[in-house]
Amino acid sequence: MPYAGGRALKTPFGTFYGPNLTPHPEAGLGRWSEADFVRALTKGFAPGNRTIRYPMGIMPLSDQEAGAIYAYLRTVPPIRNAV
Repeated sequence: MPYAGGRALKTPFGTFYGPNLTPHPEAGLGRWSEADFVRALTKGFAPGNRTIRYPMGIMPLSDQEAGAIYAYLRTVPPIRNAV
C-alpha cells in the first residue's frame, strides 16, 4: 500500500513506523491543510502543536517545495491504514 505507512525503519534509537501520507481523513493527512503539512516538514510540528518524532528531523525545504509534495500526496488514493 504505497504511502499508507506502517513500514518499519529500524534505527539505533529503536524502530520507527512510517506515517500514513494518503489523504484519508481519519488515518492519513486528509484533515491537514497545506500550511499544516508545510509546518510539519519544515518546522517539525504537526497540527495541535504536536512535535513530529521521526529520525529525519526537519527537512531543508522551501515552503514551495513542501507545498508541491503536499499537492502530489493529495492525488494518491486515500487508504485507511491506522499506524
